Amino acid sequence: ADQLLVDGEYIGDIIRRTYHRGAIDCPAGCYVAATGFPKPIEARFSGGITVSGYPIRRPYVLLTNRHYPQKRFDLAIRAIAEVRKQHPRVQLVIAGAPTTYTTSLRSLVSELHLEDAVVFVGATSDEELALLYEGAAVYVYPAPEEDFGMGVIEAMAKGVPVVAWNQAGPTVTVAPGTGYLAEPLDVSDYADAIDKLLENPTANQAMGERAFAWARRFDWERHIDVLERTVLDVARAHEQMGMEAATARAI
Repeated sequence: ADQLLVDGEYIGDIIRRTYHRGAIDCPAGCYVAATGFPKPIEARFSGGITVSGYPIRRPYVLLTNRHYPQKRFDLAIRAIAEVRKQHPRVQLVIAGAPTTYTTSLRSLVSELHLEDAVVFVGATSDEELALLYEGAAVYVYPAPEEDFGMGVIEAMAKGVPVVAWNQAGPTVTVAPGTGYLAEPLDVSDYADAIDKLLENPTANQAMGERAFAWARRFDWERHIDVLERTVLDVARAHEQMGMEAATARAI
């Protein structure tokens, strides 16, 4: 290939080291509104909403991702079991179409007696998903080996602070002051980070404001700008090569 685009700095550095060639960072983009996020504290820490027929209490912790074993939803569920010791009414809301992995997750929820604490809302419409994002107090991303992690920036684009592992893609997407990066696979440390974001709504709101500003680094327009610029550069280079070849043949 004349040029190589990679989905962000983390995976890009791995590819550059492995294949000993240059690459351009072109992380996936999300839509970031001009203003309006995070929502006011009361819209994220009091009352409730209903999604797909499921009543959800605020504040809630949100998890959105494909229901695959490598996403490690089980770690988030175990963390919520610890969080409930300090915040007995908080719920973990899990969106996404169910798979065979979801069955094992439901078994874990029953084993830990968390039926009231974990809500599986299933597949949602875009409107419902946006409602879940903007109303969340915390967004969690428990996948430990993700090269990027789209849900992280989708949450930050709604002004919601993130808890992820200090490993892989989130080390690039979660900046200082926009969330917490827990010690990899340390469920207690992960739960402590969630606790911090739940116990102080004012501090949470400030972190959400920083997350919203940071999300602009990953907005859709920037993604398209990098992609367009790269395609045009390659096209111009090929055009120049063609002109030089034509001149050489004429001579």
